[in-house]
Amino acid sequence: MPVDLYYHASAASRDRVFVSGGLSFKQGSTSSLDQRATVFSAPIQADGVLGAWTESAQLPDPLVHHAMAVVDQRLFVAGGELRRSFSKGVSSASLREDGTLGPWQTEAALPQPRGWHALVAAGAELWVVGGSLDKGYFTTGTPELWRAKRSASRIEGWESIEAPSTLHFDQTPAVAMGRLYVTGAEGKLYSMALDAEHVWRTETSTPSWSGRSHGDDPRLDVVRLLAMEDRLVLLLQQGRVLTAPLQAEGRVGPWSQASRMYGPGSGFTASQGEDGRIYVFGGTSANPEEHRNARVWSSQRLTP
Repeated sequence: MPVDLYYHASAASRDRVFVSGGLSFKQGSTSSLDQRATVFSAPIQADGVLGAWTESAQLPDPLVHHAMAVVDQRLFVAGGELRRSFSKGVSSASLREDGTLGPWQTEAALPQPRGWHALVAAGAELWVVGGSLDKGYFTTGTPELWRAKRSASRIEGWESIEAPSTLHFDQTPAVAMGRLYVTGAEGKLYSMALDAEHVWRTETSTPSWSGRSHGDDPRLDVVRLLAMEDRLVLLLQQGRVLTAPLQAEGRVGPWSQASRMYGPGSGFTASQGEDGRIYVFGGTSANPEEHRNARVWSSQRLTP
């Protein structure tokens, strides 16, 4: 990427990837951070490799801990931290052929200010998942999911749906086989049918979470859950990667270790292209020492 980024957002269209906002080091400094409003993009080439990065637009305001998604050739940006408090603002802009964005338009605001969340597209639907409603205690998640009520290309309102328990605050959910897969704060996996009933199910197969908190309880850090072909892919802190097959009715099978990503530490984002390739953007790197970076990783084929 053109700059190191941390606490940024990312999204992918059919032929480009986008990153926006976040924090990066000020020129000539190793400690002072700039809060950014720039939207950068890069084309996805025929072999899946990214082309040159260019500046596509400026966000309406500098944001961190926000979320982005592409639906119907529009880039949607929701929530995040703005001027030291969470925002409930939602904006969108059309995608142009040259990689730039059209003018921003204001969409219906989120029901409450929210940060650290994910914005995920499921067909023509948009869902807000994870994150926190309390900036002072941002690691405290919420069970509330919000589904956008859309008319044509506009968001006219939001519908609230409650998960079986509080969700982990720093996560990306996955969409596969007509279901939405999310991670609970206590480490359980849940999935919800993406139909009119929105019935929840607790998945019996639970990953082995890395890290330890006080005592011997598992600690969830970065959780990036994505779907690749017939399996779920879980990206964790320090480059750990797990996969699990999706069985009949979308039930999650046993988890196993997959190819490790050497480099990513924490604070990274992950998005998928139309061919299922996973792109991982920025965050920190622990090799050879802890620092923020501008790297992008991409999957070719993850081997369990």
